[in-house]
Amino acid sequence: MARLAIYLLYAATALRSVMLIAARRDPTLTIVLLGGYGLVLFSEPWLERHTASPEVVRRVRIVYMLVQTGLTLMLLLPDRTPDALLALFFPLAYQAVQFFGWQTGRWWIASFALPMLLYVIRHDEINNLIMAPIFEGACFLLGALAHLTQRAEAARADNLRMAQELRQAQRELEGYARQVEE
Repeated sequence: MARLAIYLLYAATALRSVMLIAARRDPTLTIVLLGGYGLVLFSEPWLERHTASPEVVRRVRIVYMLVQTGLTLMLLLPDRTPDALLALFFPLAYQAVQFFGWQTGRWWIASFALPMLLYVIRHDEINNLIMAPIFEGACFLLGALAHLTQRAEAARADNLRMAQELRQAQRELEGYARQVEE
């Protein structure tokens, strides 16, 4: 379900951005970069399934995050770029925590403030100054959601493990009870 939400965030951001940019300038570069972002985004599950060791998976995830951040930065810097493209950090914020856990993921999310700051400096409209911190805050909210989802999944796994142990203990107690009856 989270992957579907990430894909929908990307699709909505891409569609809105292309429509806004087409009204301001030639959208060709934006379409190409958004296509690259989407290609990398949609290939991530495949890459992870076809990677051999946990250490290689970790490296792939780091490269993935750097490439996606770089593509987002390239999308943000041209003239007359709408702030809607800042929403491309939303999937990355969720994935940062999903990939690296809360401790490391929140540093990835904090690092997104730098490209957002560059965007605000490059596009010095008051609206951008207001929206960039809102987008950064939303990134932290999505990271927190990923963290809470991980905690809930871990608690569910613990509950299932304990339920299995209780079933096993119940079978053993029933066996002891039968022995005592005999």
